[in-house]
Amino acid sequence: LVSRYYQAQGAEIAQKLQDAAQQADPAWEAPTFSQSALRALRSSIGVDCVLVGARQVAYVADVMRELYRPVAREARWESWERLADSC
Repeated sequence: LVSRYYQAQGAEIAQKLQDAAQQADPAWEAPTFSQSALRALRSSIGVDCVLVGARQVAYVADVMRELYRPVAREARWESWERLADSC
């Protein structure tokens, strides 16, 4: 029962963060929260490497789906500021 509560709470927080990221920069839109997070990082000039701690095959598959999607690298300082201001 407690576990379900925290899972639901975590899912709600993840959805709010994904919505905030997509509002901060429409280019960060992706099907999942983890893909939005990766997209935000890999589309930002100045980020050259991202370490992903994928503990399960499904997590690796999710990351790989994002990496196959094209993304434009740009200076996204204003997007990051909008995201920070929204949280």
